[in-house]
Parts: sequence; C-alpha cells; structure tokens
Amino acid sequence: MVVFTLLLFEAYPLLAAPLLTYLDRQIISIEIVGTSSQTTVKDLQEALVTRVGDPLSIEQVRDSIFHLFTIGQFEDVRVEANEQQNGVALRYVVVPKRTVTKIEFKGVLGLSRRRLGQVVRERYGESLALTQTAEATGLLESLYRDNGFMNPRIDAVTSIDEESGRAILSFEIECGVRANVGSLKVTGRTLESTNQLLTQLGLHVGMPYDRLAIRRRLSAYGDSLKERGHYEAEVNHSITTNPNNTSINLTIHANLGPFVLVQFDNEVLSPEEQEALVPIAREGSIDLDLLDDSLDRIRTHFRRLGYSRVEASYSFQENDEELRIVFHVSPGQIYKITNPEIIGNQILSDNV
Repeated sequence: MVVFTLLLFEAYPLLAAPLLTYLDRQIISIEIVGTSSQTTVKDLQEALVTRVGDPLSIEQVRDSIFHLFTIGQFEDVRVEANEQQNGVALRYVVVPKRTVTKIEFKGVLGLSRRRLGQVVRERYGESLALTQTAEATGLLESLYRDNGFMNPRIDAVTSIDEESGRAILSFEIECGVRANVGSLKVTGRTLESTNQLLTQLGLHVGMPYDRLAIRRRLSAYGDSLKERGHYEAEVNHSITTNPNNTSINLTIHANLGPFVLVQFDNEVLSPEEQEALVPIAREGSIDLDLLDDSLDRIRTHFRRLGYSRVEASYSFQENDEELRIVFHVSPGQIYKITNPEIIGNQILSDNV
C-alpha cells in the first residue's frame, strides 16, 4: 500500500513519484473515510474527479484533493493507493477541521476580555480553526506589546470533544508589567516647538505606552500638516526600552517637507478651474501620477472648448523650505465652424 498527502499544488512532485507504478492502471474502487458532521460521503464523491473504471491519473487525483480542500471543512486530506490484481483501489482519508466553539481568557489579563475577543474575531471571524491556534497566540502577543506589555506570556490550552470535534480554546495569560513612557524626544523639523507639539499630540512622560493610539495621533497631525500645504510631510515614531522593559524611550520623527505652492504662469484658467483641474490641495498630494493626470484634464478641458493645439506642462522650483509647482498652459487658437456647406443629396433646406 502507498500512502501520500497532498497540500494543494506544492506537494504535486511528492505525489507523482509513488504513483508512477500505478499510472494508467484501472481504478477498481474509491473509498472516502473520515467525513465531518457537515458532509456526507455522497457530497465528497461528487467533488472527486477520479472515477471507477478510469485509468489512474495523477492530475485527476491532484484535482480531487484540491476540490476536497476547497470545501473548507478539512485540515488534511490523505490518499492511499492499494494495488489489486485487476487494478488499483483508491482511498481518500479526510481529517475534519476542528473548529473552536468557545474561547476563554484566563489569568492576569491587563486588557479587557471584550477587547481580546474582539481582536480574535476581527481576524478569524466566528470560526477559528484549531490549526490556527499558534497564529492566534502570536496575534494576542502583538496586541499586548502594542499596549506596552512588552513581555507577555500566553499559553493556549485546548480541550476537545472527540465525538463532535468541537474544541474549547483557553488562553492562559500573564500580561506582565505595563511599560510607561520614560522619555520623549522629537527629531526633524516641525511648525511648532517641541513642547507645543507634544502637548498637541497629548504625549507626556509617565503615560502608558499605546502604539496604535500614538499612531492615530501622529497620522492626524500629519494630515493637518498637509492641510497647511506640506504635502510631503511624514510623521512616525520609534521606541527603545530599558533592560527590564518597564520604561519606553519614545522618539517622534517629523519630516515636515517643503511648503508646496501651486502656480499658473498665465490666467487662461480661473481660480475655480485651476482647483478643479489640478486637485493637489484636495488630494493632499503631489504624486507625479496626480500631476500628469492634471495635465490630461487641462488638455481635455480646452479641447472641449474648441482648442485643438493645447500645450500643458509643469516645472519645479525648489529651495530648502518651499516647492513651487508652476503649470504652463497654452491653449492655442480656438477653432470655430463658419459657413457650413452640405455636399451631396440634400433633403433639408439650408435654413435648418
């Protein structure tokens, strides 16, 4: 008897070698073992590509296993090939996916059970598979570190009802000491003084570290800089910790970027048309694709008005603190239709 497991397409080379002996031999029987409570043998047989009476095909076995996996109810599929006198017998062994029906959080949590459960549900929905336990544990560890618990200990313990396949997953947590901000520093150029900026961001020494909250505040501050014309502004942060991970040194990195000024070298477009056709302020960006799209909009605008030789370009004028983007627009001569003449069979009068 030959036994093999196929994990989607990556294991196809592993599948081919042991089956070469039986290649093109007639399949005399197909058996399916290990169905879940949600499926029947008939359901699974309909998913198979291999058929009794057909010659054994590696491609058909591979496709059959793929179809079984796509049902979404199995964590493993094994195929056993047993040589018979007049052919080969195939046996598909499916291992039902054990779904966690209840999640518990025990121990010294530091964070609310509601928040812990919400994070798990947002990632896995209501059907966390037992095979995803290690991944879910890593997700919770990241959540704790994001909230200043730099050395959490999280153990996952499962209990399984063998008859139903249902599992209860318990996370036993020791969150450890939550780190506070021990020092604050700002690097780079900003519009405010360091104290003004830290006050605006709501950051101070002694506060619990919360990475996501700090990121939200910095993102909002970066948006405010773009609203003030600094479209290339970037603001982020980094941390270092003391040896026992109870104090965090928080550094704000600010890249103000130049103040961006958009100008036109003539007045062929009204201020309203300039803003509509070149939406740099609205988009808060000076991405080159946006600038090139603006040129296309300008050309299209004038062509619709009857100008056929529209020229549009832009140039940069930059110093340490300011970037001027100057648009050069020449619509050319407008073309008008005068004295239209109809040639050929005319069924309407010239006054129409």
